[in-house]
Amino acid sequence: MKNEGLKNVRGSIDYGGKDAKIRSFISKTLQETFEKYGYSPLETSILCYYDLLALKYEEDNDILKEIYKVSDQGNRNLALRYDLTVPFAKYIASNKDIKLPFKRYEIGKVFRDGPIKKGRTREFIQCDVDTVGIEGQMIEAELISIFVEGYKKLGIDIVIKYNNRKLMNGIIEICDIESEKINQVITVIDKMEKLTKEELIEEFKKQELKDDQIDKMIKYLSMEFNSLNELFKDTTNINLKEGLNEICELNKYIRELDLTEYVMFSATLARGQEYYTGTIFEVYVVDGSIKSSIGGGGRYDNMIGEFIGDGKKYPAVGVSFGLDVIFEILKDKTKNINSIDIYIIPMNNNITALKLANELRQKNIKVEVEMNNLKLKKALSSANETEIPLVIILGEDELKENKLIIKDMRNNFQITENIDNLINTIQELISIPKIEYKILNPGGNKTALVKSTKFNDKQKCLINRLIMEKYLEVEQVGFLSNETNRLEMAGGEFCMNATRCAIYEYSKENEDSIEISVSGTNNSLKGRVLNDNKVEIKIDISKNIDELIEVQNDFILVKIDGILIVIFDEEKSKEYIRKLKDNEELAKKELKEFMNKNIQTTEKAIGIMLLENVLDKIKINPVVWVKDIDTVFYETACGSGSLATAIYNYYNCKEEMLEVIQPSGYTVNIELDTKKQLIENAIITGIVEEV
Repeated sequence: MKNEGLKNVRGSIDYGGKDAKIRSFISKTLQETFEKYGYSPLETSILCYYDLLALKYEEDNDILKEIYKVSDQGNRNLALRYDLTVPFAKYIASNKDIKLPFKRYEIGKVFRDGPIKKGRTREFIQCDVDTVGIEGQMIEAELISIFVEGYKKLGIDIVIKYNNRKLMNGIIEICDIESEKINQVITVIDKMEKLTKEELIEEFKKQELKDDQIDKMIKYLSMEFNSLNELFKDTTNINLKEGLNEICELNKYIRELDLTEYVMFSATLARGQEYYTGTIFEVYVVDGSIKSSIGGGGRYDNMIGEFIGDGKKYPAVGVSFGLDVIFEILKDKTKNINSIDIYIIPMNNNITALKLANELRQKNIKVEVEMNNLKLKKALSSANETEIPLVIILGEDELKENKLIIKDMRNNFQITENIDNLINTIQELISIPKIEYKILNPGGNKTALVKSTKFNDKQKCLINRLIMEKYLEVEQVGFLSNETNRLEMAGGEFCMNATRCAIYEYSKENEDSIEISVSGTNNSLKGRVLNDNKVEIKIDISKNIDELIEVQNDFILVKIDGILIVIFDEEKSKEYIRKLKDNEELAKKELKEFMNKNIQTTEKAIGIMLLENVLDKIKINPVVWVKDIDTVFYETACGSGSLATAIYNYYNCKEEMLEVIQPSGYTVNIELDTKKQLIENAIITGIVEEV
């Protein structure tokens, strides 16, 4: 075979790799959209009889020049379909038992031997939705909604131009243009926006139009719809009257469905096909990067009835998305479209890798296994290049403990997970998008703030785990709303230090005092940033001291919204401080068992404050159990524990001011506003630093 035989036929393109994935994404996105609106799939033949395709056109029509003519061994006069509408009409005509209304979509190749430019080839894919058996503008409004939703899902900003062929025919008729010239005049009108006024007049003159006819045409076609409607409200021209009424009805749907911003009436929109009988559409990109339309369609009420020839009316309307031109828009602005959820790196554990892959696939998780024994660094690089979101590494040491490593490549996190929990963890990780977060220091133990509260509880707990396993110095993860001043904690508890960090972050855009709501509390809190990065929070307490304090045998309970604080006496504090220094994990386990056994509460977190005296100041040694994420922290900053200690100190000594030393050495100042036994509010002040 000569080298030129390996070339593509002019106007046809092969697609592979990233390009093929983008095209598949477009097709799947539109299919899901069509099915969402109740349309069913249909496949029609690419090969048609030429006479069928040419049935609606005059011999000199441009569309006939673009039809690919072929023949078979019987020398039959055949052709490749140039759109999906005529084959659809043929299908309805040849299947008379179809129950109407009938709604179908078809995504398939069509062929036109026309000019080639960006977004326009000779072999291309159309994505059509059509209905038969529905009159009126309600269905047209639905098709506009499909256009809007489909392109929105594809990330393309559009404007839908619309018109009505009855309206256009009526305008031509009141300009006293002979009926035999209408189709050719419409062909000229269809080019109107691309021509100068002089060029337009010249084209009309080629159709032997008179000067007064041309002047009227240009005048009427340049008017806005409301002006046309007012001018011809009393017209006796049937086409013009029906066209105006249909657009008025469609405009009502457009307004009520909040579609106004996506549409624009255009009196010059014609669409070249002669079979259109009513509303017509064309879709364009807002930024004008592609001049040609990227979708279109309209109503064609006569085509099917003429095919069948039974004298009945078959109202039909449909629209088409141009996959190829959509692809041209997306290919440059889309980095990659990945179709794989998980990439497994076996590390010589090949059988385990394949068994694991099959188990994941049974849960509809898309998996690829590395099979070339690549070194870990190269395998990870390969996954990163193709933007695979998650990687599983089957390390020998981890497998011995029935565990494996999961790397979240999007967010640069890594966790070691028990194989028994793998499916649930993977499913949650897949559901979590790119995470935006920053880390602040509210006094020694750091806080991570994630920019979104729109995660479910399981996702929040998993994000909490991912961040805290990556940053060992982080002891609380908060979620900040982008819409209101709102902080949520992964375990649903209240955290004073995370609240100070949230106020610090929100105050960047507001120098005054701000109000913030926090999970685990009933009331909103007020706060502001002072000099030297100090953040002040004012908390409304409004409770008597006996409502806040409960005395037990060897400890005192302090009840604060969102967290219950246990304060041990001096001897018990010394005992546990020593135990924590000797064996922290064993001591934390013992204290968790104590809390679980002795403290009955619905609060999301329980804290134990082990107090010691340092240079005549109180230092806290907090042990906090967050129940929802089942994690015990030691030497956490614990702003709530500092407040509880201040309330405890007021209970003992009636002192309204207290400076509390936290485990990091940072101090928190607390001022209580009291009236005898009533604590009205508390002001907590402490430093917050950028990390």
